[in-house]
Amino acid sequence: MTDFMLADVLGVDALHHAEHYTPLPTIITGDANHDGVVDHIRHDADQNGVYEMFEEDTNDDGHMDKITYDDNQDGRIDEQHLDLNDDRQEDSVAYDTNFDGRFDQFAYDMDSDGNFDLFKYDTNHDGMVDVVRRDLNDDGKVDLQTEDRNHDGNPDRFTYDLNSDGHVDLVKQDTNFDGVIDDIYRY
Repeated sequence: MTDFMLADVLGVDALHHAEHYTPLPTIITGDANHDGVVDHIRHDADQNGVYEMFEEDTNDDGHMDKITYDDNQDGRIDEQHLDLNDDRQEDSVAYDTNFDGRFDQFAYDMDSDGNFDLFKYDTNHDGMVDVVRRDLNDDGKVDLQTEDRNHDGNPDRFTYDLNSDGHVDLVKQDTNFDGVIDDIYRY
């Protein structure tokens, strides 16, 4: 790292050049509200001078309930993990899989049992969720899926696993995208 100092000496600009290197700390902690408890931590795990992991205590209880990552180190958050109800388990995660600055995959633990039950995807990266999957009975299998296949903001295909065997039992779809279910398939 090089420091430059611009000085004006007797009307003449002089450039003074000093060579020295001061490595940045790999972990920085902070107490934003001055209560004596750490509120945020920044990590530079690969020690390249760019902080890629950030932990925050958003409700001042001493527990880091928001963890975010800048996976490709471009200055934008690409991954976010949240504990929304202070049970020390992730309730929500979000990912920016194509690094365009918008989250496009989401997972939620709706009933706080430690398993994700709701998944949302922006498959074409236009900023709108177009696939939603739901595990209604916590068996780890998709029970309901909605799709917006023409990306107009309205679901046009609904897929159901009615007996929770992990296989599709019913599909309803709007084939010509006019808002009316045209086809129903039962398996």
